[in-house]
Amino acid sequence: MADKLIVRDFGPIRFAEMDIKKTTVLIGPQGSGKSTLAKLVALMNDKPTPVLFPELYGFNMEGQRYGIGGYGGESTKIDYDSLKIKFKVEANKFEFLSQHLMLPVFIPTERILLPVLSVSIMGLLNNNVALPNFITAFGAKYEIARKNSDGFKIEYLDLEYRFRGEEYLVKNGVTIKLSESASGYQSIIPLKIVVENYLPDHEKVFIIEEPELNLYPTTQKNLIYYLADRCTKSDNELMMTTHSPYVLAALNNLIFAYKVANEKPEQAEEVEKVIPRHSWLKPHEFAAYFVADGTVRSIINPKTGLISENELDSVSDEIGDEFDTLMDIYRSKKE
Repeated sequence: MADKLIVRDFGPIRFAEMDIKKTTVLIGPQGSGKSTLAKLVALMNDKPTPVLFPELYGFNMEGQRYGIGGYGGESTKIDYDSLKIKFKVEANKFEFLSQHLMLPVFIPTERILLPVLSVSIMGLLNNNVALPNFITAFGAKYEIARKNSDGFKIEYLDLEYRFRGEEYLVKNGVTIKLSESASGYQSIIPLKIVVENYLPDHEKVFIIEEPELNLYPTTQKNLIYYLADRCTKSDNELMMTTHSPYVLAALNNLIFAYKVANEKPEQAEEVEKVIPRHSWLKPHEFAAYFVADGTVRSIINPKTGLISENELDSVSDEIGDEFDTLMDIYRSKKE
């Protein structure tokens, strides 16, 4: 049974009904509500005790932890129902019943600030600079994780990370501070440190905003393959928000790899030479939604279990159509 989330009149979301599966991805324009839905899922898993209890809270106050405190109103209704969690919101009150909570690991786009903030934190504190709770919460996880880290290599970037009081990267024999490195490195390193080293023995739901942030397309693909492996093992779950068609295409490859190997087991070894088995995704454990105009719609083809080709091609088709139109104008002028 997949988790079911229904949201009405909350922030930019007018109405959304969606299944939350082992791997869930949300794509759509900026400001469409992807992060709102992702933060709701994080909030609903973010309670201090797994003991069963009913209680009423002011939901807008709770939402402040994830920067969605002012999104609710009198017409707001939210239902989140699964074998693990039952969560209901009406107006500004919510009822929470929990049988078994997962530890939410919310990795925001603001992670890119952490390599710089970590070397300036005392100055920020001395000047009473207020940061949103979800950023400081991630910062705390980041601090724990990097202290637990012995360093690591990212093979597809030919890069080594080291923490020796400060954070360093080694590439092509040259050592630089992470805080002075390229923005793509400052995006991917905090993400990878927390995924690898934050409380590794706990069951977690990873909620990652824009994993593609400041990354080249082939790096995006390699990162998605890594996240599919690391964040969906055992009972862990993964939710991502994205603007990138490359992220969708990479996820589609992982689903298709499983599908081909499952339907043609004699070809499984050949498939594994293309995409490692540990990154494959099962179609029935995957959901993808397009978020826009206050609502959501599934972009999964129900017959194949893959992301619809129309969704993968829509942006490139639009760009291609514009190019064709320009070419028609160019040719007509020339004639």
